[in-house]
Amino acid sequence: MGETLGARRYWHGSGRTQWARDWVKLWTHGKGVFAMTNMESQTLAGAIELGAKLKLVDPARVMVLRTGSNPSMPPPGKSAVASVSDEGLGQIAAYEANYRVGAPVVNELLDHWDRYVDTIPTASALSKRQK
Repeated sequence: MGETLGARRYWHGSGRTQWARDWVKLWTHGKGVFAMTNMESQTLAGAIELGAKLKLVDPARVMVLRTGSNPSMPPPGKSAVASVSDEGLGQIAAYEANYRVGAPVVNELLDHWDRYVDTIPTASALSKRQK
């Protein structure tokens, strides 16, 4: 269990990871522990905001699935530069987790679109239907 921290600018490495640890500690009054980044979420939120302004997206109909796949620090003995794009097995696990969580929701929406075309589903309503 831990906190995520994102920024609009990508970062990776020990210096910025320490910054994230300190920032999380400050903003949670010492109760939170930095666990992973979520920079992609920040970028997507900006794209959704722009799409809403252009009337292309309804931000109330956005579902965010967040899984962990890439650390903010390189493994021991590897430089930050060498590890930036090497997400390894974590990426496969993250895709699988997103599929397992997201597929039932997408299937429900597609199978019963007549119910949801004018009504935004809630998590509790969807979970009741899944049982």
